[in-house]
Amino acid sequence: MSGPKRRRTARHSYGYSLVEVSLALLVVGIGLVAVFGLFPEGLRSARRSVDDAQTAAFAQFVFASLEYVACTNRDWSKFTSGLELMH
Repeated sequence: MSGPKRRRTARHSYGYSLVEVSLALLVVGIGLVAVFGLFPEGLRSARRSVDDAQTAAFAQFVFASLEYVACTNRDWSKFTSGLELMH
């Protein structure tokens, strides 16, 4: 009598094991969480950049207006009333 027969398994199986797939999904998941975590900071940074650009444009307008008034010797009361309308 012979003992129980064993099935032969190939030394080189094709495909990925469940552990390998699980680890790959874990790595991808951690990467996605990290990337999505950066979005709120990116939006805040973009908003600050727009605010800074608008502030710089307004300051440039004010200084250009001051330079114009100084060069033309115009009445300062017209200049200040124009600034009050901008607020």
